[in-house]
Amino acid sequence: MEALDRQRQLERELLDTMDRKVRNQDRLLAMKDATIAELQLRLTSLEQTSYDGTLLWRITDFQNKRQDAVSGRVTSIYSSPFFTSRTGKMTFTRVSHCFQQSTLDTYCIHHLPNHVSFFYMYHPQHGQ
Repeated sequence: MEALDRQRQLERELLDTMDRKVRNQDRLLAMKDATIAELQLRLTSLEQTSYDGTLLWRITDFQNKRQDAVSGRVTSIYSSPFFTSRTGKMTFTRVSHCFQQSTLDTYCIHHLPNHVSFFYMYHPQHGQ
């Protein structure tokens, strides 16, 4: 009887060890998935970066993003950066729906339901 209890105890310890290893592997896999998603975002950003002062920007899923702006969850959408030249100023574009107020949105006075504002901005420290 004592041998059987010892065997059961060893099996429980083995199962606990295996369970910890599986949880650890799940955690590592989640970290790898997050890293892959971040790298994909960075790659997309690099692919969309322009160095000749032009911007070609496609805003996907605009209706949902607009609804987020109306509800106040998201205030603006930012483009990928683009540069005036290889060593020039870094610029980007910001699109804001006029349901939110900020100091930059002074032109959104009428709060028209189908109105958006485009802001052209540059990064002041880059390229100096």
